[in-house]
Amino acid sequence: MMMNHSSGADSADVKHSYPLSSNPATLSLNSLLVEEISALGPLSFDRWMQHCLYHPEFGYYTKGAQNVGKYGDFFTSVSVGSCFGSILAERIAKYNQHTGANEILEIGANTGQLACDILDHLHSHYPDIYSEIRYNLCEPLHVMQEVQLKTLSLHQPKISHCNSLADFKSTSSNGIILSNELFDAFPVKLIIRKEQQWLERCVDYKESQFQWLDQAITSPKLAEFVDELGDYPEDYQTEYRPGLASFVELSARCFEHALSITIDYGYPKSTFYDISRKSGTLRCFTNHHADESPLETPGQKDISAHVDFTQLAQDFTAAHFSPQYFDSQTRYLIQHATPLLKKIEEGKIQEAAKWIRQFQTLTHPSMMGQQFNVLECELNQPANQQALRQLEIL
Repeated sequence: MMMNHSSGADSADVKHSYPLSSNPATLSLNSLLVEEISALGPLSFDRWMQHCLYHPEFGYYTKGAQNVGKYGDFFTSVSVGSCFGSILAERIAKYNQHTGANEILEIGANTGQLACDILDHLHSHYPDIYSEIRYNLCEPLHVMQEVQLKTLSLHQPKISHCNSLADFKSTSSNGIILSNELFDAFPVKLIIRKEQQWLERCVDYKESQFQWLDQAITSPKLAEFVDELGDYPEDYQTEYRPGLASFVELSARCFEHALSITIDYGYPKSTFYDISRKSGTLRCFTNHHADESPLETPGQKDISAHVDFTQLAQDFTAAHFSPQYFDSQTRYLIQHATPLLKKIEEGKIQEAAKWIRQFQTLTHPSMMGQQFNVLECELNQPANQQALRQLEIL
């Protein structure tokens, strides 16, 4: 079961011009995709995924809040309850006390519930910090901005929106950049090993249906990536994200000093591209059921792929962010939950039993604890050597 995401990326600043149908009566994502393929030829899979998830009228994320929770297509750590947000608020409060950072930029905030849980906790437990906090939401989809404002109605004086990182204007030199299940929704290129060479998987339209078409690699960056990847067995398929470096470069311009907290599915490089992972990590989700058929019912289901945290950390490093921490969600939440667990022992937390149940769900290895990893990077600071080793950079 996938616990996904954000409406985070255009990726998150890559702009696309969407095709228009000549017949408004038949306007749909399906017809738009057919028209683009007819006009321009087969689509690279990252282009296909971009349309399916983020088309401003027909993309999956224009469904708004309907895709999350019991009656949606997936659960997230946020939908477990307020526990997740309260622990992240503790981490934010600690960083604030250490650096004075009072501006938060959350990218791909989905319904805004995580922001609400964080602000609720700061208001209740750290009123002085709450009074100084400004919470920014980077969200390209207008329909999701409306959902977020409704969720955050009690905190609206604290809330600002921007459509992209390029549009973000900070009021402080020191901030926190937060994303939860963002990068797994970034479009990916698909590659497959055929006859001792790598080919790029594209989408064609023939015989009244969308079909795979494997083509020679023409992107220099993708060619460089597969050269480094090396030889694999026949029909081995995996993914590569082309949009990470430009995204991280933009995020580095948001503040002079910043802590980036990234929570997502994924692995270091050796695990991600292990020879046993023959079909890669790309998955689709509808009504809490997974499938591996991203060409069916475009725009009607979630499409995601795990994160290569080694690639992501290297892109952060190139943008002058230094890895400080990398480990499982289990260890991260346990570490930062210590002040709250003490308050529970002292009887200072309301509905403590409910909070503990949520905490167990978020941290238990057989539930969510080992499904997610957390990467913290800090701008213009020395790297943590242990984090580099865990990320396979040393």
